[in-house]
Amino acid sequence: MYEVDELALTDEVRRKFMPLSVDEDTHQFLSNCFEQSEWLVTQVWHSIAKAFLGLFMTQTSING
Repeated sequence: MYEVDELALTDEVRRKFMPLSVDEDTHQFLSNCFEQSEWLVTQVWHSIAKAFLGLFMTQTSING
């Protein structure tokens, strides 16, 4: 969970600020992302695909 020093916010932002929490589905998604980011084969595949797609697509489109 994140924390915000609400005293550092302006009054207007402080009134609108709504703290959020991570639900179980989001926690599972993030856990899977961290696990997969350590997979060597996946990283190699992403690097190759990124290099190839970069020849005719923007980085933003590749990330999408």
